[in-house]
Amino acid sequence: MSSSNDESNATFGRDMAETFANSDMDTTSLASQQISSQVELLRAIESDIIPRLLMAYRDDCEERSLPVLASGSVGELVTLLLGSDSQLATHYMQAQLKRGVPVETLLLELMAPAARVLGEMWESDDCSFVDVTVGLSRMQRMLRLLRPEDSAPSNGISILLASTPGEQHVFGLRMAEEILGRAGWNVRCVTNISADELASLVFSESFDMIGFSLGGETLLEELTTTISKCRSASANKSVGVLVGGAYVQANPGLSKKVGADFEVSDAKEALQVASDWLQVH
Repeated sequence: MSSSNDESNATFGRDMAETFANSDMDTTSLASQQISSQVELLRAIESDIIPRLLMAYRDDCEERSLPVLASGSVGELVTLLLGSDSQLATHYMQAQLKRGVPVETLLLELMAPAARVLGEMWESDDCSFVDVTVGLSRMQRMLRLLRPEDSAPSNGISILLASTPGEQHVFGLRMAEEILGRAGWNVRCVTNISADELASLVFSESFDMIGFSLGGETLLEELTTTISKCRSASANKSVGVLVGGAYVQANPGLSKKVGADFEVSDAKEALQVASDWLQVH
């Protein structure tokens, strides 16, 4: 399977999946190391990244009669995402935009279902590790093309987004940083730093909220310790702490166990709890 030069040369933080797909490492070894990551990326696109992008994109189209997607469009996109030509999926989306299909429709009725189908194909072994990795990278590029050109005015909410120390799955966190910023949040995002470094950061810089991502059970104790250290060190003693990620979504009620104030599964919920929190703190 081939890919474009911009895919193969992308940075780890922005195109982590593509980097793995184009590396010389053994595919079987990569699969065993990254299975949970692939599932997390697909779920993040459908349940977190796309809703956040919808809130950032201001498309006033309620009063207009707009083109709709043709039947079978999702299947066509999935085929292109997994195909040998790295550009066709993007061209397909751009053609829909030229037809006048709203961004909201593309996100909710094309991109999100396509991410779901990819996840189902992965879990049923209907596509390989390399297939789903390249498909994810192409979908990420499409999402970047759909984002608004200008950031929304600041809504005054400052948030530190951080991966749990030791967490390697940062795709969703990085995309959340970009899209929350465009929605008006004042966002700082850090990955691959220790609990003590995070505590030092929240001591030196005041945040309204801190959000942690958790992809698996192995780092549950580390997350609990990190939250405790950050609360103790925080310059804002009323800081709100939220947790999200694939493992959090799969284990409702986890926030209490790790010392967080709440857990979120999607962007609408994150925005709502942040608004409620700031009204009383």
